[in-house]
Amino acid sequence: MAGSALAGSGDREECFLPSVREKSELHLSFFGLFVLILSPNYQQTLDKLFEIMKKATLCLLACLLCSLPAIQNASAQLPDDQTIVTLTAEAVGLMDNGEPDEAIRLLEDALELDPKSYLCRYEMAYAYYMKQDYAKVVKILKPLVKHPERTPLLYQMLGNAYDMNGNPGKAIETYEKGLARYPESGALYVEKGSVLAKQQNFAEAVESYSQAIKVDPLYAPGYYWSARFFSALNQSVRAMLYAEIFMILAPEDPRNTEMSHLLFDNYNRHLILTDGSVRSDFCKTPIFVDESENKGRVQMYFFPFEAVYGKMMEEAVEGISKIDLASLNQVRTRFFSSCWKNMTDIQKALEASDYPDLAFFFSFIREVEQAGYLEAYNYWILRGGRWDEFQAWYEENSQEFGTFAVWFLEQDMKIVDPQELLSELQAAAAEESSAGEGAEQPQSELQSETQPEPASASSEDTGSAVQVPVEDAVTDTSSI
Repeated sequence: MAGSALAGSGDREECFLPSVREKSELHLSFFGLFVLILSPNYQQTLDKLFEIMKKATLCLLACLLCSLPAIQNASAQLPDDQTIVTLTAEAVGLMDNGEPDEAIRLLEDALELDPKSYLCRYEMAYAYYMKQDYAKVVKILKPLVKHPERTPLLYQMLGNAYDMNGNPGKAIETYEKGLARYPESGALYVEKGSVLAKQQNFAEAVESYSQAIKVDPLYAPGYYWSARFFSALNQSVRAMLYAEIFMILAPEDPRNTEMSHLLFDNYNRHLILTDGSVRSDFCKTPIFVDESENKGRVQMYFFPFEAVYGKMMEEAVEGISKIDLASLNQVRTRFFSSCWKNMTDIQKALEASDYPDLAFFFSFIREVEQAGYLEAYNYWILRGGRWDEFQAWYEENSQEFGTFAVWFLEQDMKIVDPQELLSELQAAAAEESSAGEGAEQPQSELQSETQPEPASASSEDTGSAVQVPVEDAVTDTSSI
């Protein structure tokens, strides 16, 4: 049910706008509709998409059939239960159709049968939320904070209602109470960050969004807001990664195109065309050496992630003479190829730079590449920056893109063990090496034979294996 406590109230589109719930009925995603609109072979693509939907419908039906005995037993014990469920379901349908007043009437009938029903009261609160009667929402939800059936969504809607009713302090207090009980709720961290951003507490807002990613790495809104703020802070590498992850997790979200534009704009900002050639300006971070042990002997080089990213991007743009989608496709293809060879350095650098674990992202990109869809994926991920170029490419590659779209809709991003990814890449490299004529397995391209002198900023012994420059921290919020 779109309005049920199990479905959620969703993240707010802006800091000061109300939550919007997704409808639960099976539907073509934004991505799927986008493909159908453009595809000359739309009937074939449509058939494939409906095949996916049919499978999902069958799964849903099976779940309902399995739960039917439990529902029947409950109905036998409490005859009014089925009536309450029916009334609540009808009320949710009315709210989905924009009729909160009619929904309230049905929910009042349900509450006459069971005045203590948590679900009915939660849905009643949401109906008043739709009517923008936030004081009424608070009145309904406050007594439910100690209810045994409460969920993070209760604290989310209650906090939102406080904020919309002009009490942001109480909103933040509510989110924090919810987080004390549900510390892994990415949604509550996102809502807290949105209120903090509205108050112009940008540093705390960024921290809250970052925490949402840490505790719930597959919750898309955390990446959306983080990408926006890190881009404004000129932390482009982090912003681009988060924007791309959001696009993968939420291809149907209207904000997907916005993130595509952000991604392209940051490429355009840091890939500089000079005298007919492109150079990368992604990172000027020095590379540090660890000499804290065994003085006089260089142990190993460790890199902040931006330095690793910048080095690989410099190599990826070699020979590129213009900045368009075709060139960026080539750059990204080279870049990810370099990632597979340097994943050890990447993982160490991510940890050193206080990034979340991104093994799931790199694993997904590798799946795209192995499936043969990296070009189509690259054009889709960057379409917001050069729509005309994307359309021109699509006209010549519509069948390939349609196949990619169907494949993409069937994929789920999942958390993977970083060591498993590393082992897989090492095994693939060993197999490729053995297939050659005695060629040695390449070492990390970032480990040069002649190591540079460590920067002066790393001369102090911090006692840590990795020294990260202070300027990498988010401290300047004046540019937002």
